[in-house]
Amino acid sequence: MASSYSYDGVGWVAGAGGVKLTAGGDTKYRVDLVDWVDNMWPRHLKEKQIEPTNAIAEMKYPKVQKYCLMSVKGCYTDFHIDFGGTSVWYHILRGGKVFWLVPPTVHNLEIYEEWVLSGKQGDIFLGDRVDGCQRVELKQGYTFLIPSGWIHAVYTPEDTLVFGGNFLHSFNIPMQLHIYEIEDRTRVNGKFRYPFYYEMCWYVLERYVFCLTKRSHLTKEYRRESMLIGLMVGGGKEKGVSLSLSLSLCPSKQLIRSISEDSDTSSKSQGPVSPEPPRTPAAEGPSKWIHLTEFELKGLKALVEKLESLPDNKKCVPEGIRDASALLGDMKVRAGPRWCWWGGSNLFQEVL
Repeated sequence: MASSYSYDGVGWVAGAGGVKLTAGGDTKYRVDLVDWVDNMWPRHLKEKQIEPTNAIAEMKYPKVQKYCLMSVKGCYTDFHIDFGGTSVWYHILRGGKVFWLVPPTVHNLEIYEEWVLSGKQGDIFLGDRVDGCQRVELKQGYTFLIPSGWIHAVYTPEDTLVFGGNFLHSFNIPMQLHIYEIEDRTRVNGKFRYPFYYEMCWYVLERYVFCLTKRSHLTKEYRRESMLIGLMVGGGKEKGVSLSLSLSLCPSKQLIRSISEDSDTSSKSQGPVSPEPPRTPAAEGPSKWIHLTEFELKGLKALVEKLESLPDNKKCVPEGIRDASALLGDMKVRAGPRWCWWGGSNLFQEVL
């Protein structure tokens, strides 16, 4: 079945007709091209996941990418926003669903937060209080994508089987952070929230800094593990870096060189180690530019500001990050006041 998509600055909207699923439950237009779990989280941790359930104590990565939802006729889920501001892909294998969708405007999100805190959800239909509520009917074979932050309620008119999943991405980071803050204020129970949320944010910054500047802020152990997984997946062949598609697949040669440089420095240096000088396009020689979208630029700025603002006991710096302060500093120094970058042989600029 053919399907069309459009991007409106908030998320993806699927056209009529749905998206065909493979036997493994993957969408034809693959979400993993933008999903942070597949592109930012250390791959070796995901490979080590052996616990089939969602027990947080045994979870090695945010395990929210694939769900099978079985609903009996007459089920209703009241208005909510998917955890952490995640976007959602949703495929109706059997049956049907009816959605009420509310755009995440400032006004609507304020009304939603007040409604949640009021404790009167059972007495008030939120769709009557917000602006722009729309009713959408999904039939068997339809695929639906819900953008970040959209408020929605769901009714099941017949017994239904659905495949779906949640994902964070780089094209609406401010909304994702805003929804996480709403969850804080409305005191959402931890088991209903996106796991390792801020840990993921740190890895996102690290991958962007590395792929733009060739400066890694991962620990040596994590770099070595990621390199080995990369060689297993890629067969040892060097792959190009594409920020919009696969930040996790940085070239193996760069990882090997980075680890080798660390070893040489630790074994040969007897005194204090001088900071690594900034690399410039002239020093690196000719190379292709790496381009970021306006959505990524604004999102990275919001991400830095958010992580900086967190108190130390809530920063949730993952063990794979060598020095969180240095990572933030590297990002800010490279960015500058106008969010222009000069890193390695790559250059990008936001036009204000």
